[in-house]
Amino acid sequence: MIEEAWWYYIDVYRLLYPELPRLEFIDFVKQIAFCVPTQSSLQNELNTTSPDILLNDFNNFKSTIPCYGAILMDEDLQHVLAVQAFRTTRWGFPKGKMKIKEDPVVCAVREVEEEIGFNVLPFLVKENPIEIIMGKKKVTYFFCHHIPLTTPFQPKTRMEIHKIAWLDIDDITREVIAKNPDFNFFNQQMINAMLTFVAHQKGIEPKLLVLDTPCNSSYLSENSFGMEYFSKLYTNAFKTGSLHR
Repeated sequence: MIEEAWWYYIDVYRLLYPELPRLEFIDFVKQIAFCVPTQSSLQNELNTTSPDILLNDFNNFKSTIPCYGAILMDEDLQHVLAVQAFRTTRWGFPKGKMKIKEDPVVCAVREVEEEIGFNVLPFLVKENPIEIIMGKKKVTYFFCHHIPLTTPFQPKTRMEIHKIAWLDIDDITREVIAKNPDFNFFNQQMINAMLTFVAHQKGIEPKLLVLDTPCNSSYLSENSFGMEYFSKLYTNAFKTGSLHR
């Protein structure tokens, strides 16, 4: 709740009232703790524990929250919709963190709509999503297919997504084979899952990708799409560089 309030302060209030100070997250937490009576327990923690330790614990907790998103495909099942976060040229799929007791499909639909401004629910396939482990976090992508290439997309959130584009699956595969760093989000598992889904929809045998080297390890490293996004977005607003709404 406090983090959401901070983002609202950053995204909305400071635009409406530019004279308001820019607050780092931990400073915003301190303001809330000492001004809101219901946050007395947080005030006690701040009095007895280093703010950096509290922030680090919070970030560690967030790194375990499951994420859900979607892989959007066009009507010919040849293109997928990819996004780029601010301050990065790396491509990935729209996704976001699950709220408490939130249904996985509801989470995926909500997060995708926030990032690209499009409701994928009518196109979403609940069966056989892609599940990937990134550190301590599980990331799940649902397939959504037969979406027209002419569909307009527009992010609903500020300072998260700066580019949305349809990418040809064959082109993605070539870039992965060429080890283009802008495509290190995609790996053998991801591509083969897409190829298998397409083949199943068309009723044919999939032609799977086989790489000479192990699957792209950078996908799980600090250079991956997700981690680069965490470290670069609102850099000056974080002490650890890994906080993400």
